[in-house]
Amino acid sequence: MNWEPFAVINAGVTLIALGMDDEEAMEAELASASEKKKELYDIFQILCERIPGLADANDWSLLDIGKTSARTEDNHVLKVALPGWKLDGKEWNPPLNAKSKHDRGLNHAECARLLAPISVKWENEAERVEFRTRYNPPMTAAQHWPAFMYLGYVGDIQNLATGLLRSEIMVRAARTLIYPPSVADSDNEPDHQSNRKTKADTYGMEEVTPSFLAYVAVAVRFSLSSESVFRIRGGLFNYERFYNDIVAYLTDPIYKPDTDELIEWWNG
Repeated sequence: MNWEPFAVINAGVTLIALGMDDEEAMEAELASASEKKKELYDIFQILCERIPGLADANDWSLLDIGKTSARTEDNHVLKVALPGWKLDGKEWNPPLNAKSKHDRGLNHAECARLLAPISVKWENEAERVEFRTRYNPPMTAAQHWPAFMYLGYVGDIQNLATGLLRSEIMVRAARTLIYPPSVADSDNEPDHQSNRKTKADTYGMEEVTPSFLAYVAVAVRFSLSSESVFRIRGGLFNYERFYNDIVAYLTDPIYKPDTDELIEWWNG
């Protein structure tokens, strides 16, 4: 069985926190979860049975609160940083507002292009208009992943691994989330001997992982959208499923050669 510890713990924490608020909601989640998600829940249950105290709801509740606080901070950081980025050397046209998100999402042509599923041929005016006028939150399955996840912002639904998670905006976002501005906005590597610690130092993050890449993708997707409030589930877009689908894809043994190459690229 191939599984990533972080994904198991993350799924378990989410489930326990959900059960504390609404037991029926937790039961509904268990009944409707995908096979991959149920596998994570099962592994977490096994760990709880073998490790006394692991399932202490109060401890996990505090951890979930901490995760929410960190996510809120990261979302704010990207919201403010995004308008100042030049993607492919070009400024946002029209400029994005750093204080508000009302001009993002489908209200902005470039944001819309990056949010569009790779199945949408953006150079085709009919498909472009169709996406912006009849938009429904796209499925999070790999064939419908957004263009911002791909190198050059173009994906191939026949070969999903090509350019996946190598886009400039993904790299900029990842650096912004873990490094101070002086490093994030340059090509320099952080000085780990300095007194100023990066988030990577604080959290003991020694390398990029599938779960981190999924986290960054979620943060970028929310940053590009016009949504003012982040809802992991129950909102306009299902961010929880989006995250889990990316992690599931990157940890699937079938795609291991491609994923290993991708992780090596990020850690190179």
